[in-house]
Amino acid sequence: MNRREYIKYVGSLVVGAAIGGGATYYLAKSPEMAPQNVTVTQTIEKTVKPPSLGELVPGQFKGQTIRVLSWGGIEAEVYKKYGVQPFVDLTGAEVIYEEHSGTMSGLAKVRAQKDNPQEDIVGLDFGATYTAQAEGLLDPVDGSTVPNLAFLDTPFLATGVVPLTTQATDLLWNTNVFKEPPATWGEIFNPQWKGKVGLSPLTWTGGCVDLILAALDAGGDQYNIEPGFKQLEKLKGGIKIYGENMAMVAELFKSGDLVVASNCPQLFKEYIQDPAYPIGVGSKDRSPQTYWPETWGKVHGHPGNSDAIDALLNFACRPEAQIGYATDLWYGPTNRSVKLPADILPKYPGILVDTDEERLKATKIDWPHFFANQANWTERRTKMGT
Repeated sequence: MNRREYIKYVGSLVVGAAIGGGATYYLAKSPEMAPQNVTVTQTIEKTVKPPSLGELVPGQFKGQTIRVLSWGGIEAEVYKKYGVQPFVDLTGAEVIYEEHSGTMSGLAKVRAQKDNPQEDIVGLDFGATYTAQAEGLLDPVDGSTVPNLAFLDTPFLATGVVPLTTQATDLLWNTNVFKEPPATWGEIFNPQWKGKVGLSPLTWTGGCVDLILAALDAGGDQYNIEPGFKQLEKLKGGIKIYGENMAMVAELFKSGDLVVASNCPQLFKEYIQDPAYPIGVGSKDRSPQTYWPETWGKVHGHPGNSDAIDALLNFACRPEAQIGYATDLWYGPTNRSVKLPADILPKYPGILVDTDEERLKATKIDWPHFFANQANWTERRTKMGT
């Protein structure tokens, strides 16, 4: 079965979910090309009702250990709360969750272990999964054992990983300065705000997304990126912060020292909800600017039990987990069968990417092209100081 046939096969499956309720998991802390183009056109019907799956049996994986290398911080808290701990409680598996500092560090660690893999699952931003697959670092998941794939966003199934959630890049703006959203993301380059501008950290996926958005603002695009570098050159000496520390960014908005910024609004959930912090989100032309999934991939040569790994991957993207991720973190669902409760939706549309309108308006990223160029783009921006 070739890759395209495989994806169509996955699209023909339907989903079931298992939840339930002894064991423990452990947290260990530790310190992003060759794209493969795959076209996927399968459409997922939202009206399909899942049949009863063979549900997970209590204690089914007792004695099995699964090692997960994934994001830290608040993302780790939420992924463990809704994806890992309930699975552990139900199946008796031991899950060792090790934090990486981002996609590039996670990919580097799996590369270093290629001849003797130590991880079973690795968390990667979607663009990096093309490289990981091309380098033989991942095993594509099987739709017969990860049936929730049938309801996940089809474009994000191309590399055989499980897209858990979506996050976005958008414009953040000071509500003490603007009484309504700015016209475009390009408000970043208004000379009036020089010295009061924030951007995404250079080494994050959002750092290169900022470059693409700058190129679009200047008449280029992701394939004609030079206008983006020229736009960002205008900010040289005028960038207040690269927003890796959310609390610091929020305080700068509060003090008036930050007027506009580009970042992942989900990471500022607690501050956007707090009226003491004057943070608005989005622009009049679109919101979000773009979005992408965080994924879990099955490591090639993994030491753990394959059935247990597949079961955790399936469990982590079940509808109940997706609602939990959205509630606690405002990360959007990748499972199209999920209907989010109205009371968890943020007041600014586009933060929690949940509608087809939001998906269609967002800038579409060519992720294989993106990741093939990310290292070079990041190095150039680092050298130019913007």
